[in-house]
Amino acid sequence: MTKNIRIINFLAELRSSHPNIEHMFLNGSCMNLFCILRTIYPQAVAWYNIDHIITEIDGKFYDITGKVSNKGYMLFTDFYNKRRTSRAFTQMYNYKPSLELS
Repeated sequence: MTKNIRIINFLAELRSSHPNIEHMFLNGSCMNLFCILRTIYPQAVAWYNIDHIITEIDGKFYDITGKVSNKGYMLFTDFYNKRRTSRAFTQMYNYKPSLELS
């Protein structure tokens, strides 16, 4: 099984873990998903488009929905300088949306 398929399968399992998990990782916790993926794949890199973070792993891009395009995104570290990157990561990582069913 290729790394790409393992990542896609992992994301599918994660999505199926809770009915609101996809919404959570698309609306406020995308940084958390990046951090999870970076724990598994240390070479993971964050990309940003002012609204959402996607994760690059070995030249392929992912978010909770699976494989995605990086069109309109730029490297997170190109968007923020080092000091602002640290602050932005902290703020985004600490955001905790509710998993309550609406």
